[in-house]
Amino acid sequence: MATCAEADILRAREALSTEDHANVPVIPPVLFGVGLAAGFFLKWLVPVRLVPPSLQEPFCFAGAGLALLGLAFGGWAFATFLRARTTPHPNHPVSGLVTWGPYRVSRNPMYVGLSAGVAGIALIANTPWVLAALPPVWFALRRLVIDHEEAYLERKFGGEYRAFKARTRRWT
Repeated sequence: MATCAEADILRAREALSTEDHANVPVIPPVLFGVGLAAGFFLKWLVPVRLVPPSLQEPFCFAGAGLALLGLAFGGWAFATFLRARTTPHPNHPVSGLVTWGPYRVSRNPMYVGLSAGVAGIALIANTPWVLAALPPVWFALRRLVIDHEEAYLERKFGGEYRAFKARTRRWT
């Protein structure tokens, strides 16, 4: 026999599974921001360089290019959502499944763009700590965001989403 608290938990879980959004506990830019902040805190705490000063200028240019490419790729993905008249916000209902543009090569091009941007910032700032923060960010992103998004999209679009998953890689 279930207690009142257990019954409340079961009702809450059922409500979450039928809501028309992914119900993610944290939006992705926050995760990337926390990773950047952690990387820069570690840089302050343990100042080590990614490359020697003699290579800093070319790495800075490469980092700027990588950050701009990431911004462009993520921006293209964002604009594709807007053209499809659906929302990129994971806690709002989507009106359609976007499978064209950058979504032909990645199921998560906004996250790929943010990742490239963070890697570019690491090169510009000449710190390995920002790069070291990326894997924990990706782990948290997968567990706290992507798993929720994919479950929601499968509930909402069923076979159409499963077919998209089968032909399109998560990260590229």
